[in-house]
Amino acid sequence: LAKVFLTEFHLFYYKDRSNYAMKTHKMMHLVSHLFTLCLTGQMIVGLCLFNLIPMYNNYAAGRYKRGGLQNSTFEHS
Repeated sequence: LAKVFLTEFHLFYYKDRSNYAMKTHKMMHLVSHLFTLCLTGQMIVGLCLFNLIPMYNNYAAGRYKRGGLQNSTFEHS
């Protein structure tokens, strides 16, 4: 099934048939690359914010200074 897909349906198979097919292949490659970069960036920002927001809330509440844990609880992500 994978062989049939790659040799009969996939754009990579048709890219050498005409200039238009090569142009379409390059455009789809660029769009896929930009989409991948966008998703990777969103993933990294999401992970950072997921962990940094509770750390900032703890810092703003004074839980990181000496004696800051008296009768309070750390906020965790």
